[in-house]
Amino acid sequence: MKERILRLCKRLNKFSLDEIINIADDVQKSVLELILTTLIQENKLIRKGEIYFYNKGSIVTQRTKLPMFFQFHSQETIDLIVRCFCSKISMEITKQILQVSENSIEHFYSYFREKLYFQQFKELNSKYIDKPKIPRTQTFFKKTIILYVYNSNIYVSEKKLTKKEEEKTNSKQEICEFKKAYSYLKRLESHHRNKINLHYKIAESLWRRNKTFEELYRSLTQIIFI
Repeated sequence: MKERILRLCKRLNKFSLDEIINIADDVQKSVLELILTTLIQENKLIRKGEIYFYNKGSIVTQRTKLPMFFQFHSQETIDLIVRCFCSKISMEITKQILQVSENSIEHFYSYFREKLYFQQFKELNSKYIDKPKIPRTQTFFKKTIILYVYNSNIYVSEKKLTKKEEEKTNSKQEICEFKKAYSYLKRLESHHRNKINLHYKIAESLWRRNKTFEELYRSLTQIIFI
């Protein structure tokens, strides 16, 4: 369905939500909104106010779209920063190891976390469209966090997803997995600085869970296209 909607977006080129709803009248509004959100995250659509635009430049390779600060460092240095991040080495120590400013390291680490969040959110959207589920909410730093469980995978969202179809409850196995993941996530509260960009930090922690360094490194390099 997503590819069909993308083809329609390409044909329209520029449209509002109401316009595409009138054309794709066999698709529920909530489902259509989720698909459009996913296409924005994949950089295939651009939204400005209430208007959506088909991104004709989306075929450009991701390498040319990397943030400007990538251009000020060699490929070797970038690779080492990725390895330090995957090894959970702090920005302060990474700065000392690589002799790169802490400000630069912070730019990289923040970018990695942002990419990880939106990557898992894209997966969550896809799963939710196929099988909507009731979210589970927990509190971190007095903030309510929305989490979704699909088998052994836990996803975080800044807002509750909606769909007209009835949302399914979690299985006993999923509830058990969630409890283990929540216990793991509670460690975030041991560091007060995790309050900043909390959703990104949770996404990072879930991404790290049960993975080896090699798995983390391979996953992150694929996500950021280095």
